[in-house]
Amino acid sequence: MRSTHLLALFVGVGIGGVGGWLLGQGAASEPVATPQLTSNGHQGDEPSSASQPSLQGSQPDTAGDDAAPPTLGPEDVAVQKSTFEQDYRAGYAQTSNGSEAPADQLAAVWKEHTSRLEQAARAAGMAAGRAEAARRTQVEIEARDDILTLLAKSESHDTARAAARSAKRFAALFAHQSRGGSTIGDQDDGAQDPALLEDGSTLELSAGVHKLGTKWTRNSVVPRDLTIRGAGMDRTLLVLSDLSARSPLYNLHLADMTIDCDNDGAFDLRSEMASISAERVRFVRFDAAHGGAYVFDVSRPGAVNCSDCEFVAWYGRSPGRGNVFRRITAARFDSCLFDGFVYDTPTVGVYSGCTFRDCRGIEARMERALANPDTEGFYFYEGCRVDWTLPPEERDTHTRSQPARDWEAFRSSFER
Repeated sequence: MRSTHLLALFVGVGIGGVGGWLLGQGAASEPVATPQLTSNGHQGDEPSSASQPSLQGSQPDTAGDDAAPPTLGPEDVAVQKSTFEQDYRAGYAQTSNGSEAPADQLAAVWKEHTSRLEQAARAAGMAAGRAEAARRTQVEIEARDDILTLLAKSESHDTARAAARSAKRFAALFAHQSRGGSTIGDQDDGAQDPALLEDGSTLELSAGVHKLGTKWTRNSVVPRDLTIRGAGMDRTLLVLSDLSARSPLYNLHLADMTIDCDNDGAFDLRSEMASISAERVRFVRFDAAHGGAYVFDVSRPGAVNCSDCEFVAWYGRSPGRGNVFRRITAARFDSCLFDGFVYDTPTVGVYSGCTFRDCRGIEARMERALANPDTEGFYFYEGCRVDWTLPPEERDTHTRSQPARDWEAFRSSFER
């Protein structure tokens, strides 16, 4: 009886047309007598208060606009099922030369149509729930007055990009606002399921190799203003591949670790807004030469703020063939190292005090940006330098003669 009220509501309101619908457009001349719903919610031809069964249950229709909705009991569903069966039998007899509808067929039809009503009700409820969640998210984001507030409106995207010109101003937009979150270790249950963490929590990873489970990386619910902190760039290795979320990612902060993208991207956030900051984080194995070989895929829209980070493209399946991000709204990199890949230039980004080592194509891009600041858009290099270990003949090609670095040896250094 879990669907008693639900079925009564749908069937009770729409039962007048069920028999006619089952008969189809070509019903015969004798009309089927079906109860009609009058303006006061009663069956019958007149809006009287006679003792006829109410389609809205046993409560009188005297409630105001603020009253609770009426409830129905098992007897109300029985009345509606009886009416349904009566209409069905009448329609069956009308089009079958007087034959009686088989009982098993009648039961099957009733089950089928009530099941459809259940499914329709659930779908309608889910749609309404999503709309309400989106509304509440919008209200919350507007109230935060941070980077997500700028990302939420396309007309504010240029403001977000302009803010990236200032390290202090941009960092302030990523500041955590949640208070009271707990600090947990890598053995805590929250390390396996982000839904168990409070907003503003800190997940501390000890030295060694760690991996976030599927509850983190597949359509997860990541708490707001979460910090994931390791024991150092050369001590903590976190395997993080294709983290996705079914709600906006609010100012995730990463610090003091190496992240293994596992021949994929670290973040696949193409369906929800995202803001991510990182400090003293090394990203490796994102160079896999396929469509998802990006450290950050945050395009709905997204913003990234990195300082003292390294993006090292020597350990992946296809050394050098990977990129920092696919599409992004606003990004800033301070004192970061980009090492060993063909630097595919996206459309936005501020690079201040960064080093580009063996990144073929970067010199031409920097020259164009410096010569044409207005036409190059929000793409700036401030005090950056280019280093080469590759011989001159290999700097402008798209083939790499130098083999990949030893990944297993590198990984094992974190297990000691």
